[in-house]
Amino acid sequence: MKAYASTVLAVVRAGAQSFRGAEDAVMYAVHAALLASGHALVGVGDSAKLEGAQSDAPEVQDSGWNAADDRYTLLYRSEPAAHTRARLLLLKGLVMGGGALVVTLAASRPEGVEPAVMELDARKYYDPEGGPAAAQRYRNLEELCSVVEAALPPLEGGAAAGRLARQAAAQASAADDAGRNEKRAPEASEGRGAGAGAEGRAGERRGEDPLRLHG
Repeated sequence: MKAYASTVLAVVRAGAQSFRGAEDAVMYAVHAALLASGHALVGVGDSAKLEGAQSDAPEVQDSGWNAADDRYTLLYRSEPAAHTRARLLLLKGLVMGGGALVVTLAASRPEGVEPAVMELDARKYYDPEGGPAAAQRYRNLEELCSVVEAALPPLEGGAAAGRLARQAAAQASAADDAGRNEKRAPEASEGRGAGAGAEGRAGERRGEDPLRLHG
C-alpha cells in the first residue's frame, strides 16, 4: 500500500493543481487514486453520467473538475483486462462543511451493486499549512488509499482486482517460503543428530575391537 500511496502522490504532483481548501485536495487525491489503479478520466462536471456513456469513451483532461463550489463529478472507464470488458465508474463528492466530504463511487457493472459511500474528514488527510511540498501537506495518505481501494465495486477482473490478486499471491509466496525454511531447519538438525549417532557407534566398535583380539 505504501508504493500505491507514493504513486498517488506522484499523480497529484503531476497535476499541479491549486486547491481552494482541504476538500479540493482530498477529492483530487481520490481522483489520483483511481488513475493510479488503472482508470482513465472520460468525463468532468455535471454532464458526466453513467447513463448513455460509452465504455470506450476517449480520455479527457481534468480541466474544470472543481468548477462547482460544493460538489465534484468525474467519470472514468476501466482498462479492459483479459476476459473482462471495460466498465464505467462515476465519482461524486459533496462538500458538507467543516471539512466533511461525502464521496460516492458507482459502477456501470456489475448491475445491482449499490454505490460505495465514503464519509471523509478532509482535514485528517490534508493540512494546507503543513509545508511547501505536497508530501508535507498530505497526511495519512496510505489510509486514504486503502479507503478508496476498498470502495471500488467488485469486478470480474480489472486493474484493482489484478493488483489485489498480485498482492495476495506475493503474501502466499512469502508464507510458503517461511514454511519451507521452518521445515528445513528441523531436518538439518535431525541430520546432524543422526551423523553424531553414527560416529558414536563407530567409535564404540573401534573401542571394542582390541578387547576381542585379546580375549
